[in-house]
Amino acid sequence: MEMMAALKQQPPQQHRNISLEVKRICCSN
Repeated sequence: MEMMAALKQQPPQQHRNISLEVKRICCSN
């Protein structure tokens, strides 16, 4: 849940990069 909140606070450009990392983490879990 905290990860999602952090993404909303991040700028649009970084949001894409972070979103990709989050997807990898989700896949790993």
